[in-house]
Amino acid sequence: MLCERRFHTGTVDVNYAEGPDSGPPFVVLHAGAGSWRIGQRFVEALVPAWHVYAPDFRGHGKSGHVEGRYSSQDYVGDTVAFLAQLVGEPAILYGHSLGGGVAIMLAEQHPELVRAVITGDAPLSIENHPTEERHHRAQNELWHSLAGRPAAEIAEALKDTPVGPPGEETARPARDVFGEDSPWYEFQGENLHEPRKSRFRLTCQRSPQWASGEGAMRKAEMSQAQMSQALVYVGGSGASAYLRTQ
Repeated sequence: MLCERRFHTGTVDVNYAEGPDSGPPFVVLHAGAGSWRIGQRFVEALVPAWHVYAPDFRGHGKSGHVEGRYSSQDYVGDTVAFLAQLVGEPAILYGHSLGGGVAIMLAEQHPELVRAVITGDAPLSIENHPTEERHHRAQNELWHSLAGRPAAEIAEALKDTPVGPPGEETARPARDVFGEDSPWYEFQGENLHEPRKSRFRLTCQRSPQWASGEGAMRKAEMSQAQMSQALVYVGGSGASAYLRTQ
C-alpha cells in the first residue's frame, strides 16, 4: 500500500512514503522529533481517496542531515523542492505541530504549490501556546539533555519523560503511562541519538501535543467539493484546520 522512497532536494536526501495514485495529492508533514511513521495509521487511512505523500523532514526519521541547518525555513525549502519536483501539482498539505507551521509558511511563500492547508496543534506563536500543557517544557528540556547520547541510553532515560494522559491534570513518568516495554522508547531514542548540535536547533521548542486524530480523520473523508471551504474547525484539543484554495 505504502512504499518508502528517496528524493534529493538539491541539499539533502529526504525519505518519504508514497501511496498509489488514488486521487489528488495529499502531503502529510509530521511533528518535530518524529517521522512520517508517527502518523502511519492516519496516512494509511487516506490512501483509498488520495495520492498520499509523507516525507520525513531533514534530520528526522530516515532523511539525511545537514549540520546546523534546522530552521523552519530549511524545512520549508526542502518541502518546496519536494512539491515542485516530485508531486508536480498543487497539493493539500496536512501538518501536525511543527509540520503545521511549515505548511503555513510554505503556503504563504509559494501559493502556487498549495491547494489547501490543514493544521493540527501547530505552534503558530512564540507566546504561550493555547493548548500547551505545563509539562511540555519539562519534556523538551529532558529530550534536549539526552540528544546525542547512545540510542539505548536515551531509550532507558525516556521512561522518565513526564507525560500528561488525557483527562489527567498531573503528569506521570512515561513508564507508568506506556509501560516498561513500549516500542516508543526505542523509536524516540533513535530519533534523538543524532548530535545535539544538528537535531535541536528548532524542532522541539514545544513537544507534540496529545493530538486528536478523530477530527483529522473526518477531514480526510471530505469530498473535493467540501474542500472549497475557507475555514474549518475539526475539533480535538486545540486542533483546527485552515484551508486555502486557489
